[in-house]
Amino acid sequence: MPRFPRSPSNWPAPPSSADEAAWTRDVELLKEQHRLLVGAVAKISAAALAKVPPAGRRWTYGQLVLGIAAHDAYHTGQIQLMKKLWEERKALSR
Repeated sequence: MPRFPRSPSNWPAPPSSADEAAWTRDVELLKEQHRLLVGAVAKISAAALAKVPPAGRRWTYGQLVLGIAAHDAYHTGQIQLMKKLWEERKALSR
């Protein structure tokens, strides 16, 4: 499986300038990583979902997939909350 293209993968450095081009690159990176994730999950057989990956992991492939989905849903909720707060802030400044 390919590694995340930025380093470190958990807290990569932000772009040097926060402009439209940097935003577009980040959105494209997000879309690419999502496509790779969907492709990897699609390759897991139903039988394998109950198996634990090698290297002494404690969760099954199925649990890992659900964990990734829950993690993404959590961050999606954060983004939606930030959008709502931003709209409320803009409304107050009018």
